[in-house]
Amino acid sequence: MRSALLLALVACSHGASHAPLKGTADTAFPPRATPAPSIEWTSSRFEWHGLPAIARDRSIAVVPLVDNDSARGYPNLRIEVKSRDDRTLEGTDVLIANDFEQLVMEDKPVPELARRITAMNKKLGDLHREHDLVPMQAASHSGDPMDETPPVFLTKYAQVTYEGGTLHVTLANRSFAVDGTRWKAPTGKRCPACDPCVNPEFVREVYAADDVDALVVDIGYRGTDTCWEPGDQLHVITW
Repeated sequence: MRSALLLALVACSHGASHAPLKGTADTAFPPRATPAPSIEWTSSRFEWHGLPAIARDRSIAVVPLVDNDSARGYPNLRIEVKSRDDRTLEGTDVLIANDFEQLVMEDKPVPELARRITAMNKKLGDLHREHDLVPMQAASHSGDPMDETPPVFLTKYAQVTYEGGTLHVTLANRSFAVDGTRWKAPTGKRCPACDPCVNPEFVREVYAADDVDALVVDIGYRGTDTCWEPGDQLHVITW
């Protein structure tokens, strides 16, 4: 699964510069209409349910990030909590690729990884109780996102295209554009003798939730054998 969004959430920071979001045990929250998001380890890889997710009031978004591990392709997963203006409020590495051989034995998580999965599911449950997270669904689209011709993504309320470094969003009553300059991959050499690499970006997926004015946009990258692509970025747009 690759997973793979007015205000544009256009930063994809992998650090957490703000205090964590925490609920209080004595706070009474109303029942939620949907289950809490969750993750699990199955068949030698991670699966997640109800992610990406957006708070019903659009105050936060929760997104799963998978880094590209080039030739090894080891499983990895990072969960980030983003503000409505795309600042990263929290980021938790459940598993990084370099730790895969130490934390997974015979295709099963060792106790430490099992503990991290349990802790992340508790955090997701706490965030859901506090923020009423709504699961987002992938939009339909025409064409192959990997083709040079940009596809058109259609959600219940929006039409989305990405071309020339700009994301175009068309709603029923207006249209707007989002500058994708900061979504571009850094250029440079992978080794001293290598040619400089350029990894063009494209929209791999667009996610939306009914009755929530927001999108999560999964930005992927093209690569080659010598200029492998970086991991996808997930950005949120609200209006």
